[in-house]
Amino acid sequence: MNNKSFAIVITHVGTRRNVVEMPWLQTEYHVDESDWMVLSGDGWDAVAAGEAAIWEALERKLLIGFYVSQPQLMAVIGHPSANDTPAAVEQRKAQVRAIVDRIRTLLLPAGVLGLWTDEDGALQDVLEPAQPAEPEACELQLLH
Repeated sequence: MNNKSFAIVITHVGTRRNVVEMPWLQTEYHVDESDWMVLSGDGWDAVAAGEAAIWEALERKLLIGFYVSQPQLMAVIGHPSANDTPAAVEQRKAQVRAIVDRIRTLLLPAGVLGLWTDEDGALQDVLEPAQPAEPEACELQLLH
């Protein structure tokens, strides 16, 4: 039996149009392997707003990814942009929560967790606790 934990990570590009590195996923959340979906800023906004065409495409990808890899965790990770005002940061955090809520409607037996990092990818906050459909479905030790 494979004891490695797997996660699906949904995030958006960083301020320098690159992927923000997040090594704490392995050290703090014991994620050994992950499949990342890195959305553009517009794509992130569309998913958070629930735009039908984008959400349906993401939903299909998540369902296929879930049945192929059987992740223990689905992590939605947001971070600020360089010029974000405090109000913009709160809006981005609300987007993370909205995406988490949408993913939870799929009722998949994996924890869904909303996380917030700084611009460089350092973990700052847990925005939503993991809520697996079945308690034994998520074997990750969440340290926060």
